[in-house]
Amino acid sequence: MKTLHHRLTGLPDGRWNILVMGLDIAFFTVGLNISSSYAILPLFAAHLTHQNSLIALIPALRTIGIFGPPLLVAGIVERRTRVKPFMLWTTLFERIPFLLLAVAALLLARGQDGALLVLFFILVFTQALGSGLTFPSWLDLIARAIPNHVRGRFLGNSTGIGNILGTGGAALAAAIIVGLAWPVNYALCFILSFVAVTISFGLLASVREPERLAVQTPNTGTALMRGGLWVRSMGAVVRGDPLFQPYLIATAFSGLAMLGSGLLAVAALKQAHLSEQVVAFEATVLIIASTAANFFWGWFGDRFGHRLVLVWGSG
Repeated sequence: MKTLHHRLTGLPDGRWNILVMGLDIAFFTVGLNISSSYAILPLFAAHLTHQNSLIALIPALRTIGIFGPPLLVAGIVERRTRVKPFMLWTTLFERIPFLLLAVAALLLARGQDGALLVLFFILVFTQALGSGLTFPSWLDLIARAIPNHVRGRFLGNSTGIGNILGTGGAALAAAIIVGLAWPVNYALCFILSFVAVTISFGLLASVREPERLAVQTPNTGTALMRGGLWVRSMGAVVRGDPLFQPYLIATAFSGLAMLGSGLLAVAALKQAHLSEQVVAFEATVLIIASTAANFFWGWFGDRFGHRLVLVWGSG
C-alpha cells in the first residue's frame, strides 16, 4: 500500500513544491486583489480621464497581453529541459509595473494627468504581457512539479486561500482609498501589491523543478527554421485535435465578454453616484464569491473532470 506521503506527493520534491507553489499562488492572488483590475485600476483611471472608451482599454489591453504572448513562447518552453530560469525572467514584467505605477502616481498625478494616463496604460499592458509570457512556462512547471491527482485541489485551494487573504487586502484597499488623499491612496495600494507579488516571486524561485525527460521540439537549425517548424506544428495540433478547436473559440468569446468589466466600477461611481469606498468594496464581494467557487470547483474537477468545470463556470 502506498504511504500517505507518496499519495500526497507522487513526485520527487512533490510535498515541497505543493507548499511553495501554493503559497506563490496565494501571495500573487493577494497582490492582484489589492490593485483589482475590476475596481481599483478603473477608479484610478477615472481620476485622469472622463472618457469611458479609454477606461474600457484596461480589460482590452489585459486580454491582449495575457492571451496573445503564449502563442509566441510556447515553442521556446517546449524546447527547454528546465523552464524555471526563463519563467523567473519573464515574470518580472508582471511584478515590477506595480512599483512603477506607485512611483508614477506620486510624481505625475498633480498637473501631468495626460502623461500619467499614457504611462498607466503602458504599465497595465506590460503587466498583462508579463503574465502572458509567463503563463505557458508556469503551467508547464505545474504539470511536472505537481501530481496530477491533486492538481485541481492544489489550484483551487491555493487560489481560494489567496482570495481569503485578498478579501482583507481588498477591504484594506477600500479603506486606503477613502482614508488617504489622492494620489497617495492609490500609490499605497500599488506598493502593497508589489510587496505581495515580490514575496510570491521568492517562493516561485524556490520551486524544485523536475527535469523534462524528453524535449518536445529539437533545438536545431536557425531561429527562423525553428520558428517555421513551430508554426506548422501549431497548425497541425489545432487541426488534429477536434476538442482543442472549440476550446480556443470558447476562450476567445470569454475574453470578449470581459471587455466591459472595467466600466462597471466607473458606472457605479458616475451613474449610481456611489462613493469610491463603496465601489472599491465591489472587489471584496467578487473575491468572496471567487473564494467559495475556487474551493468547490477544485474538488469537483478532480472528482468529475475539469471540462465540466469549464463548461458550467463559463455559463
